[in-house]
Amino acid sequence: MKFNEIKKQIDEFVKDQKIFPAEQCEKITECFKLISFDIHRMIDGENIEQNKNTYHEVLNTMLMVSSSVLNAPIDKSFSKFITSFSELIYNWNANIWKDEVFHQICLYMSRTVELRNTMLETVNIIKDVEDRMRDLSSWSPPAYEVAKEYFDQLLKENDEKE
Repeated sequence: MKFNEIKKQIDEFVKDQKIFPAEQCEKITECFKLISFDIHRMIDGENIEQNKNTYHEVLNTMLMVSSSVLNAPIDKSFSKFITSFSELIYNWNANIWKDEVFHQICLYMSRTVELRNTMLETVNIIKDVEDRMRDLSSWSPPAYEVAKEYFDQLLKENDEKE
């Protein structure tokens, strides 16, 4: 996903969401600004210092978001946000920090959302199959009825021979 797409999805989610209170939305926005500042400096070829304040700010925001992934209902907009947010931090970490904690939390969040999306798709397929089976359950082809009567006749003739 491109950086502009990630920015757009994060901005859209923060504007119109009901999961995080206002101060947590501010933390998400501030975290995004820190990461995008580092990314732009990296693109420009500048040397990026790894300071503890940035690390702790991003880590605290990630933990806050990941706990919501675990506890909050994951709807479509939250799913898109988590995918974008985790991809942003994953790429930032892979290029700048190379920290295993960031790596694992990003994988946890993105895989949880992927699993949720796969389960929803599976549930929709099963619902469709159930609807089709209900439609077909009362229908039986005429040839089957003839074959059933023929089979019953064969059984009756077989019983008479014995």
